[in-house]
Amino acid sequence: MVGELGHLGMALVWLSPAWYFFDHRKTAALVVAGAFWFGMLPDVDLVLSDWFAEIHHHGVFHTVLVVTILAAVIGPLLGMVFDRIGRDSGWFSARARERAYRIGFVAVWVSGLSHVFADILSAPDASTRIEPFWPVVNGPVVLIDVLWYESWWATWGLLLRSAPGRRSRSSSLSDRPHVGGSKLQGRSRQSRNPRIRTRRSSVPTRWFPRSGFGMRSVR
Repeated sequence: MVGELGHLGMALVWLSPAWYFFDHRKTAALVVAGAFWFGMLPDVDLVLSDWFAEIHHHGVFHTVLVVTILAAVIGPLLGMVFDRIGRDSGWFSARARERAYRIGFVAVWVSGLSHVFADILSAPDASTRIEPFWPVVNGPVVLIDVLWYESWWATWGLLLRSAPGRRSRSSSLSDRPHVGGSKLQGRSRQSRNPRIRTRRSSVPTRWFPRSGFGMRSVR
């Protein structure tokens, strides 16, 4: 596509939803950091083509079928690594460890598909056209070059676009431990106020039905 950096940048872009799917920020960071390297996975055909004459670049390894098979083999191994890291540190949550194999599969699969997608946009001008849906669909699905194969602006644009942005205040606060007893302390301060105690005690107790399923008292 647009060089190794462009493929890694595309993988980071495709993996960016991990920051929303995982409540534990360290887990999301570990998944993204461990999986985006597989954005170069389909280019394993460059190595295999030296050993097998039937394999060529942008061939069968640049299809959804083979990427899925590779993810089914490599993904659980990556999940095992995530699980081991989670047991030894706090970088993979206990809830994520229960789904470590599935998370590893999805992470490798998404990264591999990002490579195929990137090559679909630019491969025809300098290499064989990508046939991503082989053997269901024989032939390419994109016939027009969207990007030049050696486009430097696309390479660095994808890499910079994939850089994590500034975290929102709500997400940053969600990672912080709640200050224990802050609400209770506020209530205790109010309860020590004689005016508040007087006002509360002056309100009579009333009983009224709640949706027909019971009664509750309100002061």
